[in-house]
Amino acid sequence: MSKTLKQCTTVLLALVITMLLVFTGAISGRAASVDFTEGRTPLLLPQAFEALYGLKGLLSGGSATESLLILHKGKLVYESYAEGWDKDTPHEIWSATKSVVATLAGVAIQDGYIEGIDQKVMDFIGEIDPAVSPQDLEYLQRLTIEHLLTMTSGIYICDGYESSPNKINISFHSPPGTVYNYENGGITFLGAVISMATGRPLLEYAWERLFKPLGITSVIWSELEKEDGGYLNCGYGIEMTPRDMLRLGYLYMNYGRWEDRQIFSPAWAAQAGPKSMAPQAYGYTFWNNELLPFFGFYEATGMLGQFISIYPAWDMVVVRTGDMGQVDEFINGSINKLINTKPVRLLLSMWY
Repeated sequence: MSKTLKQCTTVLLALVITMLLVFTGAISGRAASVDFTEGRTPLLLPQAFEALYGLKGLLSGGSATESLLILHKGKLVYESYAEGWDKDTPHEIWSATKSVVATLAGVAIQDGYIEGIDQKVMDFIGEIDPAVSPQDLEYLQRLTIEHLLTMTSGIYICDGYESSPNKINISFHSPPGTVYNYENGGITFLGAVISMATGRPLLEYAWERLFKPLGITSVIWSELEKEDGGYLNCGYGIEMTPRDMLRLGYLYMNYGRWEDRQIFSPAWAAQAGPKSMAPQAYGYTFWNNELLPFFGFYEATGMLGQFISIYPAWDMVVVRTGDMGQVDEFINGSINKLINTKPVRLLLSMWY
C-alpha cells in the first residue's frame, strides 16, 4: 500500500472513530471561556488531525506542523509543539488576520457603531478625492459592509483611508456584489471603516473590545509600508500564539459570549460561516472546512497551513500552525473529491 493511500485510510478510519467518540458525550451548556488545564484526550482525536495535515502536506510537497491544539467542550485536550516552538511563541497567521478584522466588524455592530452588514460605507467616509471618477463614485455609494466581508466589493485600488480626514481615492473593477475576488485591499478598507465608525485607531479598539476581554496578550500587528499609507495590514499582518488563536475560535463556538460578556451577537456567529456546503465556499472571511464541508464546520485559514477550525456540532476547536507549502486547487480538489464520494459521505453520515 502506498504512503498516500495509507494516510488516506488512516484519516477516514480515525474520523469515523472520532465522530463516534465525540457524539457519545452529551453536549450540554458550553463553558464560559477556555480552560487550559489538561483534560482527557479522546482516543485517536490527535492522530486523526495529524494524519489529515500529514496527508495535505504530502500532497503539497512537504509539511512541518509547528503546533496542533484541540479544544473540546471548552477544555484543552491536546497540545503539541515542534522543537523550537512552545505555548508562548507567536506564529504568523497570515490571512487568518482577515477573520480578526471581520470579528471586529461584528464587535462594532454589537457596540452600536455600525448598524449592520447592509450599512453603506459612505456613512463613515470623510473626504473623497476629486480624482475619483463618476462611475467609481457611484460604486462607492453602493458599497456595503457585507461586500467587504465577502470579497465582493469590486475594489481595484483604494488608498488614503488611514483615518477619516484623509481623502479616499478608490477605483473599482466591477460593481459591488457582482464578482467574488479574493484580495487584501477590501479587508484593509474594512479595517479603516471600523476605525472611522468607532472614532478609534483599529488596534486600540481591538485591544479594548476583543483581545483583552478574551485574555489574548500575544498579538503583534504589523503595518503596511509607509508608501502605502502606514495603516495596519488587515490582510495578513497578525502574529499570535496558538492558544490565543484557540480563544478566538472558541468565541465563535460560544456564539460571541465570553464569561459574562457578549463580545458580538449570536446572530453574527451564525452568519460567519459560508451559506453554501461547497468545499471552497466563503462566508464572512471564514471558509468551509476542507475536511467536512457538508457539516457546517468552518475555519479561518492562512497561507502555508494556518488554521482555526470550528466544529460547532462537536463543541470543538482545532488550531494548527506550520508550513504546508502552497496547496493548489488540484490538491484541494483531490482531498475534497475523496471526502465527498458517496460511500464516504454515507459512512460519515451514520455518526452525524
